[in-house]
Amino acid sequence: MNVKRTFAVLAATAVLSTQAFASGGTGGGGGGTGTVLPNPLPTTPPAPDIVLRESFGPGADPSVGRPQGGKGALRPVFAGTSLAGYWLEYPGNKSTTWSTSDVGPGWHYAYASLNPFEAALPSPIQPDPFNGVIISEWRDGSIAWPDAVVPFRGVAGRYSLSAEMYPGGMPGAGQYVGIGLTGSAALQSNLGASGQIWIRLSQMLPNDGMHGQYEVLVGNQVLVSGPVILDGFNPLSITVDPAAQTVDVVLNGVDLGTFAARVSPSYIAVEGQGWVDDIVVRVVP
Repeated sequence: MNVKRTFAVLAATAVLSTQAFASGGTGGGGGGTGTVLPNPLPTTPPAPDIVLRESFGPGADPSVGRPQGGKGALRPVFAGTSLAGYWLEYPGNKSTTWSTSDVGPGWHYAYASLNPFEAALPSPIQPDPFNGVIISEWRDGSIAWPDAVVPFRGVAGRYSLSAEMYPGGMPGAGQYVGIGLTGSAALQSNLGASGQIWIRLSQMLPNDGMHGQYEVLVGNQVLVSGPVILDGFNPLSITVDPAAQTVDVVLNGVDLGTFAARVSPSYIAVEGQGWVDDIVVRVVP
């Protein structure tokens, strides 16, 4: 089940990347005039407790796409299109745009088999049969730690950051995928240098795509680590209590512990090689 779902993600990405190139899709974060049409991004949250959401959907019509750049002109979203410059889904505006490198490794839109963890929060920019994700490609012997960052300055009370992700790469090769909160806008090795709290996943032997390792970190300091059985979409959440200066981390439904951490972020960052989906920040009672 796990491996089948994993391969479904990769197969969809490969097929649609080919279609994107055949259709003249672009990976650039700027340039061109775009299409001036009404902004398709939602103007209200998908639930009352949600303060930020990103499904990585391609838009109500992928050939028209979603807002990018300072003027918010709509640009198509194909598999392989760079995430750079596209507006966050909610709250979507020119002040909340994704940044990632357009030179060398970076993060790109892709499509995957349906993510069951998104079922509770349907998105108007992710129509059937599309399940948008972002992917940082990997290949044997190619190790990189590109970041995608979006502005986020936290919430006054308790809140959680959640997502689903899967690590790419070869077991033991130093490749991983991570997500967390940071004060830095760096687009390479951000979390390892400046992560205020983050979690990373990597593959482990045997090389079957299911055996992995998790690590919860502050910068490069490991707070806790252990083995994990990987699925195609591995749900995680980081709950921040600014007043108590603690964080609680849950992975695949297992509470990994509560840790002391002073978190005052400026950005959410995704880092490494693999795929990530369904980023949500919500207020926690």
